[in-house]
Amino acid sequence: MRKPSFCAAPYLHIGDDAVMIRVMASLAALILVFGISGHGEAASSAKVLFPNGLTIVVGYGSGGTVDTGARIAQPYLQKELGVPVIVQDMSGGGGSAAVHYVYTQKPDAAVVLMSFIPALTIGQVIQGGAYDMRKLTPISGVYGHNTIVLIAKKGSKYKDFASLKAATTTITAAVAGVKSSSAWAALAYLAEINGINIAAVPYKGGAEGTNAALGGAVDISATTLVEATRLLGSGRAQAVLQFADKPLTELPGVEAIGQVGKQSEIFDSTLGLTGPPGMSKDAVNVIASALSAIVKDPQFAIGAKNVGLEIESQLPAVWAATLNGSYNTINRDAPLLNKFVSK
Repeated sequence: MRKPSFCAAPYLHIGDDAVMIRVMASLAALILVFGISGHGEAASSAKVLFPNGLTIVVGYGSGGTVDTGARIAQPYLQKELGVPVIVQDMSGGGGSAAVHYVYTQKPDAAVVLMSFIPALTIGQVIQGGAYDMRKLTPISGVYGHNTIVLIAKKGSKYKDFASLKAATTTITAAVAGVKSSSAWAALAYLAEINGINIAAVPYKGGAEGTNAALGGAVDISATTLVEATRLLGSGRAQAVLQFADKPLTELPGVEAIGQVGKQSEIFDSTLGLTGPPGMSKDAVNVIASALSAIVKDPQFAIGAKNVGLEIESQLPAVWAATLNGSYNTINRDAPLLNKFVSK
């Protein structure tokens, strides 16, 4: 079993944050028992709070990890809430356009954002996104352990950490969103901590970036575990490195950064929901209650596993701690991250 994680790995090695998250987890458990109503009442409340339904806004293109996660959850969430739930893709700005949209909605808007942590933080702190993630309303973490993976076309000379370190020319790496994505940040830590000459090359989406790597337009692609698992399963790519503490069951035999690099390079993203600033506690509790119910559904778990997603439910208090820890760490590491060169 993998050790639990809540954001990018730099957050995992801060003792105070780890203690805080454990405490918040205990509080969240109490909230679930005493503060959030059962799904029958949640459905009744949802019809009052969201009479025209609920929209999940996704800041990346169709078929990507975030879009996939939202669409897997959509029918279960719709059934649990008893109101229509739709997924709306709103790509642009490396995910920032969708964040800004939700950020500017009124507190009672029936709109929520599904986004990666720490990508949400990176978009604000590093890219200068026109929003303050600390003012968004934490609802729930849904999926976790979405490790970043480097892939290359079959037969590439880049096949492990040593081959990256040995490179004498600039390694071009495809990413979806420069200075805004978790993949970009993972590359930045790898390059700056190890002195590897890597340049990030932006693409509109993860699929475009991986296709560029497979076609030889760039050397490697930094992508999500979901995308990497799909590509490796098709036999079209070879894995170079996974940013996990040790090889994951989905990627057996693939070198993990925790084995060859530094612990601070372990990079594990969490995917969850936030609402507009000032969203009511009633609305948060209704959505969180529905999510806490669907993550226990075996069919939902199977659907998530089939695409490489792992359920990691975080109730509002824990998700708030995740968001805050993410902001503090990326803000702290901003000087290092801003050194990273992109093409």
